[in-house]
Amino acid sequence: MSEFPVTSSDTEAKAIARSAQVARNSTQMAVGTMASRVLGFIRVMMLALCLGVALPNDAFSVAQGLPQFLFVIISTGAVTAV
Repeated sequence: MSEFPVTSSDTEAKAIARSAQVARNSTQMAVGTMASRVLGFIRVMMLALCLGVALPNDAFSVAQGLPQFLFVIISTGAVTAV
């Protein structure tokens, strides 16, 4: 047995600390997600500025996206086959 008895105030304090930690972690995730979205938008705008909105931009997008698409298809198939 413990030398000191656990009181309800100890349990409440731990619950409050846990809630604060969850709120802090949630805020960090939200800020990171928002920063990622803003930077992604800036990246798309810079590509449109540099390559235009015609065929070169489309070709660049396909060349960048096709390997990632194939990887996702193959890795998803490998994971579901196991």
